[in-house]
Amino acid sequence: MGRQTQIYKVAIMGEMPAEGYSGGRYHAWVMAEALAHMKNQVYVITNHIPQFSRDFSAYPRHGMIRTILTDDFTSFELAEKNMDYVICVPKINGQQAFYDACLCFAVARGARFALINFETPNWYCALKAEIKRPEKDYEMLRKLCRHGCLVISSAEESRKYAEEFYHDFPKRTQHCVWSPPINSLVADGITEEKENQIMVFLRVGDKHKGGDDFLRLLGEYMRGMTCVCVVGMGNTDEAFLEQAKRAAGQYGVKLKFENAMDDYRKFKELKKSRLLLFPSHFEGYGYPPVEALYCGTKCIVYDLPVLREISGDALSYCPRGDISGMRRAAEQLLREKDRECLCVDTADFEKQARRLQHILDVHSADPKLKHDRNAMEKALFLFRYRCRFRWRTAWEARERKHNEKVRKYVSLAGRYQIAEDEIPWGVREADETWRRVEKRIKGKRIYIWGCGKMFQELYPKCKKRMELAGIVDRDTRKIGRKDPLAGILVQDPAVLREMEDKDSIAVLISNKRNVNAIAEELKEFGIREYHSLCMMENLSPKSRMYRMAGRICDRKDTERRKGKDR
Repeated sequence: MGRQTQIYKVAIMGEMPAEGYSGGRYHAWVMAEALAHMKNQVYVITNHIPQFSRDFSAYPRHGMIRTILTDDFTSFELAEKNMDYVICVPKINGQQAFYDACLCFAVARGARFALINFETPNWYCALKAEIKRPEKDYEMLRKLCRHGCLVISSAEESRKYAEEFYHDFPKRTQHCVWSPPINSLVADGITEEKENQIMVFLRVGDKHKGGDDFLRLLGEYMRGMTCVCVVGMGNTDEAFLEQAKRAAGQYGVKLKFENAMDDYRKFKELKKSRLLLFPSHFEGYGYPPVEALYCGTKCIVYDLPVLREISGDALSYCPRGDISGMRRAAEQLLREKDRECLCVDTADFEKQARRLQHILDVHSADPKLKHDRNAMEKALFLFRYRCRFRWRTAWEARERKHNEKVRKYVSLAGRYQIAEDEIPWGVREADETWRRVEKRIKGKRIYIWGCGKMFQELYPKCKKRMELAGIVDRDTRKIGRKDPLAGILVQDPAVLREMEDKDSIAVLISNKRNVNAIAEELKEFGIREYHSLCMMENLSPKSRMYRMAGRICDRKDTERRKGKDR
């Protein structure tokens, strides 16, 4: 592939979960890490900093990824005037406004536009899967190819169906394949002996992710074993848990249900397990089998072409939906000796980072992806017009109809609302405005208490107003780690107690649930200057505007109900 010839400015745009795990979002973050590893300038434009981003903190260039938070993907600030690539991370049932925003940003920055392809509806149809994906959910993705688009698939099998699906603009569409590597740096740092344990990856209530197959996979061959069930995001249904425990109890199997596992825990459990059951009926790539092989864990999967392409004969296959066959294969594999660790071709982080760089090099001069300036400027104009139209009609809608969509729009400020009994002692609400607080904290060493969800939302709005001296948090999982947003090491709040000259310190609380408790603790530390970031943002002019609109809307709704009663 040769040595790297150019440093690119790349923006990856897409929604991310603040907590939990999503395979597609994880894929996008790994892409950002690979691009940063090759010394590119990488910007992740998203609505949340994902919890799993911390799993890559040990990578040398992890801190070079700049995360920009936005709610609507239009109102954010980025100093870079030109970009080389804008990569869109799609979402099922994604809104047209999001895709418009991604395309508009690419046009405005003169960037080539790319789209990560996880799956297409025709792929589901070809497999005759029970779960279907309506084509209408993907129509807006097809339109993105109108002005030039690089479709990045995870495997050759995925690419085959993508080329068939994205056929409307063949002169403006280019295809390539890039498979995401695993987090090998974390995996390599874990040493565990094999135990009497197996693992299962599934999603409860989701047929195509093996949710309906799990209970029937339990059997006598598991007797006396521990079964670790990784169930993805969200809380597991209580009825399912009870049913699973009763079924496992018949065979003396100990069940452990895990969700939102970080990479360290995941690889630790994989290295302890003798076998991985992966009863997924459809995969766009299939991360768990690749990770299992890397950890020396045998793995049984349904016979899907994409899994054969990625892992070859290293996996044990049985026909899709053949639960009895998977049980028989599991019983046989558990009798065999443990296997050596195997790094399949796509698992190697360094190799895949170079391959991704090669893709950017090849397509940087691709004429198919070159923008037609006249057409793109027209698209940009239409996008801006639609934005103005949406804002105007949203305000008009408040006067006509008080529905749930309006409530969500109006309640943006409600995120920062603090209950009256949570207002810090000694602080008047009228004093918690930026204009007054800035004067009081000027020249002081400023610390922020709390680096959770509120911090992620509020820090980008206020970071230009102050120079941050440090971040403190009670969460032991965060202490000692560098916060990815601020790039500052998170410390235990006890450090504030040990500091001298307490009058030169000011603490901003980015927590709306425990304001009183934190304020009381600061008083014990001898720190007099503290303020609530949530309250300061709540009293900003923009927030007041939203609350005023909400009150008007509520009043109109009340008057309308009274009129009906009469």
